[in-house]
Amino acid sequence: MRTYRVDEALLPNALRARGVDGLEALPNYPYRDDALLYWNAIRGWVEGYLRTYYRSEADLADDFELANWYRELIAPDGGRVAGFGEDGALGGLENLIDAVTLLVFTSSVQHAAVNFPQFDLMTYTPNMPLAGFTAAPRSREASGQDFLDCSAASGGASAARHPLPAGDDPLYDAGHVLLRRAL
Repeated sequence: MRTYRVDEALLPNALRARGVDGLEALPNYPYRDDALLYWNAIRGWVEGYLRTYYRSEADLADDFELANWYRELIAPDGGRVAGFGEDGALGGLENLIDAVTLLVFTSSVQHAAVNFPQFDLMTYTPNMPLAGFTAAPRSREASGQDFLDCSAASGGASAARHPLPAGDDPLYDAGHVLLRRAL
């Protein structure tokens, strides 16, 4: 958290800092284009919600629980969050809207963008075996079977190194059966 700054992590600011905030810099950037649609929608919702409870800056300043949360968040012995607020204070409703927007965006849209594509890669066992029991082949001529033999689930040479014999380990047996069906 020491190098993470809320003001730099806000999507429009992060895109600007990387020089990809405009179409002229990178005309075809689907992440930017889609993420900004979500960012703006989330920010609009967050702003409407917070303005329901904080109708003025005075309402915000009077909320001692929010002030305590903010102090804990930026405290050196607390959250140590940098780049949030102004001069040691929350700094107004706009800063709170930005921070809550970042929180919602990161835990929903950004999480999905980073994690959901992993399913396609990680559910194909040769791409992401749970364990390898021999060194991976280094030769450019290595076959697919050479790579499969690194995993105990392949039933190949490495199966002899598996600590439990077939029939004693349900994870090994299930992986072995599934892999054989796939081949």
